[in-house]
Amino acid sequence: MTFIEEFELSMKRHDLSKNTIGSTLYDIKDLCDFLKTEPKNLTKDSINSITEYQIETYINYLKESFKSTTALRRKVSLQKLLKFSGSDKIKFLSTEMKIKKVEPDTYFPTDEEVQELYEDVMENGNPTQRLIMDVIKHTGMRIGEVEKLNVSDIDFDKLEIRLYDTKNHKDRKLPVNKKLVNHIKKYIKKDRYELREQFKKDGDALFVSTKGRRHSGIGLLMRPFYNRHGFTTHGVRKQVSTKIYKITGCDAKTTSHFMGNTPETLLKHYIKVDKE
Repeated sequence: MTFIEEFELSMKRHDLSKNTIGSTLYDIKDLCDFLKTEPKNLTKDSINSITEYQIETYINYLKESFKSTTALRRKVSLQKLLKFSGSDKIKFLSTEMKIKKVEPDTYFPTDEEVQELYEDVMENGNPTQRLIMDVIKHTGMRIGEVEKLNVSDIDFDKLEIRLYDTKNHKDRKLPVNKKLVNHIKKYIKKDRYELREQFKKDGDALFVSTKGRRHSGIGLLMRPFYNRHGFTTHGVRKQVSTKIYKITGCDAKTTSHFMGNTPETLLKHYIKVDKE
């Protein structure tokens, strides 16, 4: 068993969630890229030989390359690894290497930033990543709602998506345009069909994994793009909320219906309007 496999097993023994373990291992892979090595080549000795200078250089790289939430998460992942290896550098990392945290809800991506993320996924993503991005950009759905989406939830004739028992126990219908519907049809006919035919499981799920089951890691699937652009599809959801709010003449009640939030939560965390 490699050292990184022992590290993963230790996290499982401490009952860390699947997403947390996946995020940590992804962050360690980025650390290995920075150190020009492979995760499989990590050993207790190699981790303990990491110098304070290397740690400082890596933290500065995180600050310069990512938004604070991503940088802070990757610092925490490094702390976990150093703690597991018993490295004496963990004190230096904890006390000397500070990253100022900016709460995610305080950051609203601009229209240009959202468009850059969208174009990046459309150009460089796989078919599943592209459709996930397209659905969220045109509907503002939560990533968890996209993950639970069924083919039967989509009315191809009426051009709408039906969502049931969502986060706030609200059912809602979302209008969609023909371009998105055609993208969904193409995905079902080709890319999803090829995956489904291998195992024939979770027959109604729109997004299925390579094992034919409902995809349970959509957030992790999109993470390379999140890290590259510094915000998640939650930021895209904020942009969609603001657009609907403006289009409806600043009607919070109607906007909250489309977004599945209470008007109070919507206005506090999801809406950004200019002075005009």
